[in-house]
Amino acid sequence: MFRTEQGATATPGGVSPDGKRLLLALARELRTLSLENGATTTICKLGGSIFNARATWSPDAQHVVYGLTTDDGAGNPSTELWVVDAGGGQPRSLGIVHPFIHGVAVHPDGKHIAYVTTTLANQEDWLLERFLPPAKSGTKPVGPGKK
Repeated sequence: MFRTEQGATATPGGVSPDGKRLLLALARELRTLSLENGATTTICKLGGSIFNARATWSPDAQHVVYGLTTDDGAGNPSTELWVVDAGGGQPRSLGIVHPFIHGVAVHPDGKHIAYVTTTLANQEDWLLERFLPPAKSGTKPVGPGKK
């Protein structure tokens, strides 16, 4: 069982593709929860809030992609897409920033990412290719048809 501090919320980001961990997006950090023993691991602390774009796994369960929403102090939010090693580490910006990114998904091939943006006037759908670093040597790909 996982409990947050009083008043805090945790948004599930889904079960890892290998079925071993649950991704949790808290207001100011990303964590994983082991489905085998209930242990939690903090992946990274955040300088903003994961609000509009929920965190999601890469297909090989080696990385987490998330949107970090910040405010400029004048009520103008912006969401930036980031990637971090699922075992923890320094997050890396993907260089994608938009006032409102409402969703993010990683293609099963691990080479494409899709995200949804909106403005008051319209909505745009974007696709980003080749954004993950190469897989660590000795790891096997996880996904449909992979063994």
